[in-house]
Amino acid sequence: MTDTVFRVKSCARCQNNFDGEGVFCHFCVEKIDRNRRRNLRDDPPTSVAHCLIERDGSTFFNVGTIRYEFAPNERGHAVCEITNPGHFKQICRMPQFEPYLPERLEPIATQPALPMSEKRRAV
Repeated sequence: MTDTVFRVKSCARCQNNFDGEGVFCHFCVEKIDRNRRRNLRDDPPTSVAHCLIERDGSTFFNVGTIRYEFAPNERGHAVCEITNPGHFKQICRMPQFEPYLPERLEPIATQPALPMSEKRRAV
């Protein structure tokens, strides 16, 4: 009888075991992302908002009587300059928008998945 043993990883943040991609378990990835979004919303370093809705062309969003157009920039991100600080905070509280910081849009550090040949098999 042969038992297959898969590599179980330990999360770098909470030390819980998980079987998946990356360095952190999905609970920690969600927590880190929530904290990052909360920090950006409460103390925004910019007045440019990023629309997370992916579609071709521009996305339009109304706040009161003002219509904001989120148009793709040179990186392909839908962004809009928002001059009213109250509107900016209101927009960034919604899950579809966040402050635009190109250097912070990189995904959380991930670890490449092991190929099938490197997974151990116990005999």
